[in-house]
Amino acid sequence: MEIPSGVYDVLTDERTVIAGDRVQIPFELDHAVYEQVNKVLKEIGGRWDGRTAVRAHVFPFHVEAFMRACLASREFPTRYEQGWYPTPPRVVDEMLAQAGIREVMSVLEPSAGTGSIVGPAAECGAIIDCVEIDERRVAALREQDAARRIVHADFLDLDPLDCPTATAEC
Repeated sequence: MEIPSGVYDVLTDERTVIAGDRVQIPFELDHAVYEQVNKVLKEIGGRWDGRTAVRAHVFPFHVEAFMRACLASREFPTRYEQGWYPTPPRVVDEMLAQAGIREVMSVLEPSAGTGSIVGPAAECGAIIDCVEIDERRVAALREQDAARRIVHADFLDLDPLDCPTATAEC
C-alpha cells in the first residue's frame, strides 16, 4: 500500500526517531496527519505506547531497516497483506490453558509470527520449535530466545515435491 505524502513527510523528518523496535515522533502533528501516521504504523504492526518513558509506536520486531525500505519504496505491506496478525494475549492464555501446556511438553508453532504464543508457552515450561516465513519475524523470535529451534521456511521458493525436507535452518 502506498504511504500517503503527509505520513511520508513525518516519517522522513530529521526529528523522527526510527530505532530498534520504535518509531518516535517528538514534535506536534496536526490531528488529521497524526491519524494517518497512526493508521500506517498500526497497519505495519506497531502499537502506541503512551507511557512517559516511551511515547512511541512500538513494534514486535526491529523496525528500523524495514521502515527504511518502506520509505525508500514509498510503500508498506499491511498486516493483512503479509498474512499475519498477532494472537491477542487473552486468546493465547486461554489456548494454552485448554491445551494443558506444561513442563517438558513439545510444542510446534507452525506460523510463529513474533512469538505471541511462543513466549507464553515457553513460560509454561514447554519445549518450542517454530516455523516462520517472514525473515523480520524470525529475527524477533530469535531475540526472545524462547524456542529450541526456529526454522525460516520460504514456502514460496519450495518445490512441492521437496516439501517434507525443504525447510532450511536459519
